[in-house]
Amino acid sequence: MADVNENVLSDQLANESVLTDELIKQAGRRLEDALREFESYCSSLHIDPHNSGFRLVTDGQLPLRQCLHPEACRKEIDLPSYYNSFHDIRKEVCRFLGKTEETPQSVADILEYLQIKPEAENEFYKKEAKDMVNIVQRLLLDGHRFDIPETVNLILEPGICKEPTDELFKIIDELLHTW
Repeated sequence: MADVNENVLSDQLANESVLTDELIKQAGRRLEDALREFESYCSSLHIDPHNSGFRLVTDGQLPLRQCLHPEACRKEIDLPSYYNSFHDIRKEVCRFLGKTEETPQSVADILEYLQIKPEAENEFYKKEAKDMVNIVQRLLLDGHRFDIPETVNLILEPGICKEPTDELFKIIDELLHTW
């Protein structure tokens, strides 16, 4: 846990969201607890994340490669194997559309391109998660298959375990409370 005098949020995240250091310190979760809650949430939906057909879909590489894995390494937490692969929704959309030169810069760009109405949600992470669900559903309905996952390099570069990860906790927390 962060020192009470230490900033928890990066400047970028603090500027782009309604989160504050104080809110995180008061309402934040330990990584172990958030991971356990995710397992329980999956179980409540009768989803087995250990099943080979289970897929994590992320907005970019940051959530797993640069947030979750380094944080788990830093805290000496062994992650379940399903956190070792993922589908980047931006790359999947490009693959589906046959575009290779230009990757969408945001979920909003994807919604606009696919002509999907954005969710009317006030909280950024809930909105982002619901919008991503709508994009995945649309891709699946249009025949796309999420069959080529990216993998996370489990041999991390020196120093990677020292980076703080405020964004990951917010993403997991919001996803757990979205539905």
